[in-house]
Amino acid sequence: MLHAIAILAIWTTAAMTAPRPLLWTGDEKENPWKKKAPDIVAAAERGSSAAAWAEALDALWRADDWREGLRLATAAEQRFTREASLRGRIARALWRAGQLTRAEATIATLDGDTTDRVALAAMARALHARGEVARARELAARLRRLPEPTAEELSLFMEVALQDAPSAEVAQVAREIARRIDAANGYPDIHMAEAMEGMPEYFDKVGDQPLNRVSSHGSAACAPISMINLPGVDLFVNGKGPFRVIVDTGGSITLSLDTELGETLGLPRLAGGTVRGVSGKDAAWQTIADEVRIGDIVCKCVMTRVFGVRAAAAQSCDGILGTGVFGEARLTFDFANGRLLVEPSSERPAAGRETPLRVIADSKLLSPVTIHGEAATALIDSGADTTALAPSLLRRLFPGEEIATIAAPMAGVGSTEAPGIAFVRGVDVEFAGRKFDRFGGVGLDVLDTILSSHLGVQSDLLIGMAVFREMKSFTVDFPRRRMWIDWLDP
Repeated sequence: MLHAIAILAIWTTAAMTAPRPLLWTGDEKENPWKKKAPDIVAAAERGSSAAAWAEALDALWRADDWREGLRLATAAEQRFTREASLRGRIARALWRAGQLTRAEATIATLDGDTTDRVALAAMARALHARGEVARARELAARLRRLPEPTAEELSLFMEVALQDAPSAEVAQVAREIARRIDAANGYPDIHMAEAMEGMPEYFDKVGDQPLNRVSSHGSAACAPISMINLPGVDLFVNGKGPFRVIVDTGGSITLSLDTELGETLGLPRLAGGTVRGVSGKDAAWQTIADEVRIGDIVCKCVMTRVFGVRAAAAQSCDGILGTGVFGEARLTFDFANGRLLVEPSSERPAAGRETPLRVIADSKLLSPVTIHGEAATALIDSGADTTALAPSLLRRLFPGEEIATIAAPMAGVGSTEAPGIAFVRGVDVEFAGRKFDRFGGVGLDVLDTILSSHLGVQSDLLIGMAVFREMKSFTVDFPRRRMWIDWLDP
């Protein structure tokens, strides 16, 4: 049944509160660099100038052609082994293509004192994903201080600084971003106008209060929500409730509430906006929940988005709680005992096997996997009831095989579009020490389109609840970027 592909929250809270360009769409506006890039690349490959290759890598970035960018970056690595001026661009292309390990190896060779803007951005992005936040913040601040910072560079500063920078400063940066967006620059500017909608006004009105502050650690009952089979908790907002919400590792750094509920609670409309999801876009507004309580877990000043959640979730719940709300803490899904735990971040290992983790964009969780023997990148999303593969990966693994995609209306955020799915042969996957034979069987085009552009990293695999159900527990320590999985016995 298509219900099994109900990706309810992976793209829900999109551009609303995420500091980084949030949820970018496909090609709503024509990107002029898609036509320019091929000629620039061809000219570079005919010559031997490192400067021409740098221009070609820049053109492919602006065109957001990550496949061709990966090919050219790989060739540049081999051709210009000692050319330091290309390394930042090579790292950026590798990161965009989901080749995180290779990108980090290249970034490790970069000069930390460089004034190369691309290299600075690549370093800041990778260090932040690994949890080296202080160093990432320093590099992002240097980018901001350079003459005429771009909207992209300022957006990176917002991403790194949001959790601990005063909101007044974030509001100022948001205004600077809005002023500097120029669609003629191509990616990512071409997608950013909608993403920044309402952001300066929102942070202006929030003031300097710290956001998403965990004031009381503890635990709460957590059980699957009927109909959609996703993990849910009972939640109180400003003392009122309980309301049933999905707990979503793909749901950003916000709490999303249904429009009717937001109005009933009398939450202030601090700014407008739109929200994009797997099925298009809907109108939304931004607000603050002064207090959110889940069991004996209490959070203050929670970033909140209000839109038609109930319709998106087939009337099964009242909201979606993005686990990025707990970005200063350690979160555990204790599936064996039906509990959600929020604890202080610590060096103490959690139960199970530790597996590499990168936290990117608006608290999305990425981890390396092996697919058919190839290194790949997976997005870990408890707000998805299924597992899905990127069609680009399937075409690479099975060249010559037809991958037919059909439009598939499904439950999910948005009401203007239908995502494309394909039913394909399964693949062999290894993740966190566990092997899955003939895994998947569903291709989902938004992994190659909407999500890929949004994250700035290509994800080959979406790991949803079909895999979580094989775990006793799942733990993420957000500040330390550490993750543990305790598997059920085979």
